[in-house]
Amino acid sequence: MQDIGTLGGTNSLGYAINDNGQVAGYSYLSDNETQRGFLYDGAVVRDLGTLGGRESIADGINNSGKVVGYSSTADGSNHAFVYASGSMTDLGTLGGGSSYAAAINDLDQIVGNSYTVDGVRHAFVYRDGMMMDLGTIGSESFAEAINASGQIVGSAYVGQPIAERAFIYSDGNMRDLNSLLDSSAAGWTIFVARGINNSGWISGFGAAPDGTRHALVLVPDVPEPAVWVVGLVVACGVAGLRRR
Repeated sequence: MQDIGTLGGTNSLGYAINDNGQVAGYSYLSDNETQRGFLYDGAVVRDLGTLGGRESIADGINNSGKVVGYSSTADGSNHAFVYASGSMTDLGTLGGGSSYAAAINDLDQIVGNSYTVDGVRHAFVYRDGMMMDLGTIGSESFAEAINASGQIVGSAYVGQPIAERAFIYSDGNMRDLNSLLDSSAAGWTIFVARGINNSGWISGFGAAPDGTRHALVLVPDVPEPAVWVVGLVVACGVAGLRRR
């Protein structure tokens, strides 16, 4: 275990790492109150700065060393950003006041969520200089990860009373992962999908048939990639997840 250090404060936290060992996260400054996104290159913890506000958080990094996250702006709102070549770029919003970037792939496609002009949060993908609304399978949606094929996973609020359900977005469609499980996963409920690799394996957490909550991995069936099964259930309870 290697201590990365901090930006002068007591605490720091790493959120993402790339194949080159570069780490993105956030650290407190020397006042132990202000949080700043950082990029660690193996030797130095670099303060990424902000979009004009006080604080920033780095959530994701790709193999080119581009970092994404969110930062406060001069007007006090939070905006998604991408940091590259020493500069932080504001990705804007879906028409609302705030946005948050969670992940970036090696094609520089960025996912996260943003408030719309109607004041609800929708998952987005940012590519070719444009932020695209992915919609939702319920009232709100949150994108958490994207792989090299552009498949996106996350969660959405559905139903009344509101419940959280995992989704996958591909080929222009957002689908509830629970609707794609085969019979071997009968009784499971998948709440959140947090990661997806380039083979389409999805990590997240959900409830087993007995109601206990577990971390899990969903493995695509072959040769029908539109169907997922629970390929591995890790025996650890999940009390909750960080949610912006």
